[in-house]
Amino acid sequence: STPPPPPPPPAVVAPGVPTNFMVVATPNALLSATLTWSAPTTGGAVETYEIYRSTTADNIVDPANHLISLSATTYEFIDDAGLDYDVTTYWIVVAKNEGGEASTLPADYTFVEAPGEPFNFVVAASAVGGELSATLMWETPVTGGAVDTYEIYRSNTVDNIFDPANYLISLTADTFEFIDNAG
Repeated sequence: STPPPPPPPPAVVAPGVPTNFMVVATPNALLSATLTWSAPTTGGAVETYEIYRSTTADNIVDPANHLISLSATTYEFIDDAGLDYDVTTYWIVVAKNEGGEASTLPADYTFVEAPGEPFNFVVAASAVGGELSATLMWETPVTGGAVDTYEIYRSNTVDNIFDPANYLISLTADTFEFIDNAG
């Protein structure tokens, strides 16, 4: 008589979705994003985490968008290659094992380049009728990102010039002159 066939191997349960997924700019680094997540709270054990990145929100989990495979005990990845200013980038983390996979919703980040210093900045002092004034004039920065506003501060010293107590006014990006009559 023939022995009965062995029982089938137990089915591997696919992992659940990684939790707490977020993307932030990496501190003290240019064009670098830090991805963090937590292990799934449901499903089977994770074998690897697969990281995908795209500059479009569609079809992120595509082999062409695969960045890296990470161990099941890794919950952070620093992406510092191929990122650019003013381009929204989307990431997805996929938990994977023999039973299947589960992916997070996309998280996105857009790096915004700070504007450079105002170009041709000039301060002209004048006195009219005993009243002192200073006219500040400048041109659009020639480097850096777009200007949203110009913030004007005044101080008698260079120490702590950006202290909120020294703040005067916020001007629109198309304003290139300010007259300070307040002494």
